[in-house]
Amino acid sequence: MKPTKGKNKEIIWMILISLAAFVLRYMFRDVISNDMRNCLLPWYEMIAGMDLRTALTTQVGNYNFLYQLLIYFLTLLPGEAMMKYKMLSVLFDFLLAGGVWLFLRDIYGQRKAIAGYAAVLFLPTVWLNSAAWGQCDSMYAAMIIWAMYFLHRNRICTSFAFLGVAFAIKLQTIFIIPFYGFLFLDGLIQKKGKIRIYHFLIIPAAMIATAIPNLFCGRPVWDMISVYSSQTVEYDSITKNYPSVWNLWKLSYHADKWWCIGVTALILMGLLYWFCLKKADMRKRHFLWCAFLLTYTCVLFLPAMHERYGFLYEIIAVLLAFCTGCGWIIAFSVQLVNMKTYFAYLYGTPQNMELLSICNLAIYLFSIYAFHREMEGRPIEMEILRREENTEGGTDRIRSASTMVISSLDRKAMAALTFLFLVFGSMHLGQMKAPVTAAQVGKETEAGTDVLVSLRQKQKVHSICIYSKMAPKDPITVYYAKDGKWEPIGKDLTLGGVFTWKEIVADVETHQFCVIFSAGKDEIAEIACMDEEGKRIPLIPSGTPKELFDEQECIPEIPNGFYSMTFDEVYHGRTAYEFLHGMPIYENTHPPLGKSIISVGIAIFGMNPFGYRIASLIFGALCIPVMYLIALRICGRSDYAVLGTVLQITEFMHYTLSRIATIDIFVAFFVICLFYGLIAFLQEERLRYLVMSGAAFALGVATKWTALYTVPAVAVILLGWMAVRMQMRERSMAPFRWGDSLRGAGPFRFIGICLACFAAAPALVYALSYIPFARVYEGQNIFQHAVSNSIHMLNYHEGALKPHPYSSPWYTWLFDWIPLVDFRTSFQGVKSSISTFVNPLVCYAGLAAVAHHIYLAYKKNMTAVVLLIFYLAMLLPWVMISRTVFIYQYFICTKVLIVMILHSIRNLGFVKEKKVLCLTGGLSAAFFILYFPVISGVAASELYINEILKILPMWKF
Repeated sequence: MKPTKGKNKEIIWMILISLAAFVLRYMFRDVISNDMRNCLLPWYEMIAGMDLRTALTTQVGNYNFLYQLLIYFLTLLPGEAMMKYKMLSVLFDFLLAGGVWLFLRDIYGQRKAIAGYAAVLFLPTVWLNSAAWGQCDSMYAAMIIWAMYFLHRNRICTSFAFLGVAFAIKLQTIFIIPFYGFLFLDGLIQKKGKIRIYHFLIIPAAMIATAIPNLFCGRPVWDMISVYSSQTVEYDSITKNYPSVWNLWKLSYHADKWWCIGVTALILMGLLYWFCLKKADMRKRHFLWCAFLLTYTCVLFLPAMHERYGFLYEIIAVLLAFCTGCGWIIAFSVQLVNMKTYFAYLYGTPQNMELLSICNLAIYLFSIYAFHREMEGRPIEMEILRREENTEGGTDRIRSASTMVISSLDRKAMAALTFLFLVFGSMHLGQMKAPVTAAQVGKETEAGTDVLVSLRQKQKVHSICIYSKMAPKDPITVYYAKDGKWEPIGKDLTLGGVFTWKEIVADVETHQFCVIFSAGKDEIAEIACMDEEGKRIPLIPSGTPKELFDEQECIPEIPNGFYSMTFDEVYHGRTAYEFLHGMPIYENTHPPLGKSIISVGIAIFGMNPFGYRIASLIFGALCIPVMYLIALRICGRSDYAVLGTVLQITEFMHYTLSRIATIDIFVAFFVICLFYGLIAFLQEERLRYLVMSGAAFALGVATKWTALYTVPAVAVILLGWMAVRMQMRERSMAPFRWGDSLRGAGPFRFIGICLACFAAAPALVYALSYIPFARVYEGQNIFQHAVSNSIHMLNYHEGALKPHPYSSPWYTWLFDWIPLVDFRTSFQGVKSSISTFVNPLVCYAGLAAVAHHIYLAYKKNMTAVVLLIFYLAMLLPWVMISRTVFIYQYFICTKVLIVMILHSIRNLGFVKEKKVLCLTGGLSAAFFILYFPVISGVAASELYINEILKILPMWKF
């Protein structure tokens, strides 16, 4: 019998999901945990040196017979030991997801089953456990989920057999035993139970069956029990990195463990009484609720729990999420809590265990309350996510082309939202005053190498700060006066920056410093000293050179990003200053237009942080109305346009890159203008939109070569659209016409117009952008500069392979894995940080929207096709580029993600659509407020930043 069409679709989706899940795990193949290094690999080496009989009769490590047998078989296979461990665990990840798929397929059908399969495979604690940690929790959990599946289908013996195999793998299977025991007792009470006492005997029978090879080789059966009994005495802490309730009380494991076990037993019995009192349907309707709560209770209240012991109830929570709306809240919350403990172990990230325990207890109590509502017939429903039937693939604004009307309300909304961004963007943007007067010091200067810094009186000095105008990475030496002698401060000190305050921590008591500039010539503008409270210390104004002590008010406190250049500002901001003053040009690895734009702000406001950042802020604000118009065209409604703009305003990377003097915000603006023109042309077929796109493309290429990545997208979209129109012409035998402004334009003329817009005009603008080069270097004209510098840029980027602590491969951008820290300083428990990364809501909702758009494209939704082409065009080049890259190179993709999120919401057809829009915007704004300190440079508590904001391990703000 041939499989049905629906069956084929299901298989295809599961294959695609499995491939994506495997790729995700492959990314973490090189992570070596302490468990892998100190336990699993040594056990492997010991077993590898044994013959079969010795390996099956000798206890190695603290795992039971079955796992040790599997390790022995691994030693017979080729390959690296760590990879084989991880592949074994990954295999059981898929078996675990398969159990969830079967469970949901029986109850809810194909669609939810596939979603559950994907949810388990992409659950962070699942793939971290196997692919990063190399642990085997998915092995016993998979057996338990299969056991629960067969139990739900009343195949009792099969269920207990799987339970026995799970016990043979890990003792943590005991967490599900209360559920089986309660089902047995409930059956006795209700006189309807199918579980009998003898069924529990299947568990040891199955365990012994898995140990037959060991027993045959002479291993005593008692060893199966002794292995687990030794595990229970091995760990002597009341908790082992799991956020149990006992973290809130400092109990002693040896004195209180039996009391904790007794409390757990009482709570379990209380739950049984409650279930019976409320007549919970443990066998069917409340099957998953009871399994989840009982398992959760065991892990939360038993002593000596590890962070991985929550693995089982996390999987049951996913199953529960498909049964009840509030289950998603529970599943998401337990993931957040347990991820923090995973990352603490794997990556050493800080955590506040008491806070995590409070959160864990709150989730548990919420689960109890939710189940109470469920049994009362008043379940907590996620009505906001309820959808209309037969809506997917329906909204296609490009296919139903129309002229867009911008109402007065739209204009007011754009103006208000742009103003709102300018208000928040200008907050702590940068000081409007920086040292101007400067002196040249060093071996080749009249001032010489030594500069004396004299205080008015002897006092404690926390640090000495030096503002260099042009002194990149030049060495200096600092001494302080002590008892008539000079004592050195620090070793191998360098200035390391331009137009930047360099802070040198001293923490000494003195009345005078001597700073020695040992380079040939450094241009220094100011030197200041800071006290223990971070405030400036008055100096004797008669120091020489006097230019170094005449603008002390420019640094009232410990310097941060508000007072100095950060990250690549030292290239782009500096070069803009050089453009303005006709100086030799330092940064020539990108086209000049972006630096020319920055120089306008410097010309108006001076060479200070505000002056070289204001242009970025203005262009960041200009992105707001463009995003509004794109959203209005894609979705056709003002409320969607408002949401798109809110997502843009609260997107972290947009906020950060709009407030620093780099060129990424300029090229992003030009690219989204190009995108808007392209969408408008597809809808209205007017020449002016092609010209607009071409002009934006020209300016983008003259700013940064990233704009060139749009070329394949533009070519594919326009040629595809032309082919469709020609096909329509052939069918209708009508003359070829595109629109009023392109009347009579045949395909060859249309191609000529496109070449003029996207080739000839950009080439001219690109050459004109080199006017600043021609001013300084008169030996070549602008065209020669454009060619020679482009060759230089190509060679530079091909060789930019030097590792960087914040570099990140392209695939990590999809998960917001490694932020770029532009600036970071801390003082007395307070930290100031400016970090570039994506708003988590935009990142992860956008990733889901990409998957949804693949489906919509399959359903022939042309808007989805266009969005996917543009997204992939901006992402895929980075897959093939081998140079060192950073997350800000994903910036333009995030703008497409925002549009995809809007389009997905529009196509999903939510019944309470307005509330979904409000919820989406509200969550994005909440993330923005929460993370504002680490994207704005505003000082905040180190405790808050380290223990609350650091969710992912590489978020090193």
